[in-house]
Amino acid sequence: MKSVEKQNHPRFTNDELGIIKDVFAENDELIRVCYRVFFQLPLTAIEKEIVKRTFQDVDLRSIFDKLFCPRLENEQTFLGIDDWYDLQFTEKPLNEAMLFIKARLMAIEYVTQQVGVLFGETEGTCKFSSLLDMKANDGMRFSKLVARKEIINKVRGLFGTLQVWAGTKKENKAEMMKRLFDNSNK
Repeated sequence: MKSVEKQNHPRFTNDELGIIKDVFAENDELIRVCYRVFFQLPLTAIEKEIVKRTFQDVDLRSIFDKLFCPRLENEQTFLGIDDWYDLQFTEKPLNEAMLFIKARLMAIEYVTQQVGVLFGETEGTCKFSSLLDMKANDGMRFSKLVARKEIINKVRGLFGTLQVWAGTKKENKAEMMKRLFDNSNK
């Protein structure tokens, strides 16, 4: 069997995929709490403690940083770069394209900020609720609504990916690697 690391997830090592499994396999409560952080919903004292304890782990923080805030650092990250950079606007007039670019930049800034909030590094100044500001001019209102949609889709998609990678508790790490490899060849 080829390494999943080389075949399917070039940005994540087998050890990192193992950490994802250990932390997220059948851990719907943690996923729910992370969603609450990303969408700036109030947390109970218990939920705050769950976040604090979970994200003390340096390796897990590194995984989240790679997943939510990818950077072009080397060939591995380039091969696994995510879809933040897929804007299709070459056929649009500049003024229309700029609305989408502003939306994308807002979404990236917000998601990056919320990773910092999850890690306990920042309180966050960008407010998710501000993306529904109907008092803004038409262009800014459009960009904010597009950014809101992108944030929701991005966060849902990445947590869905984490859950798929994690699998179930009864599946051991070798079985998880085989499943991921087999699924990547379909």
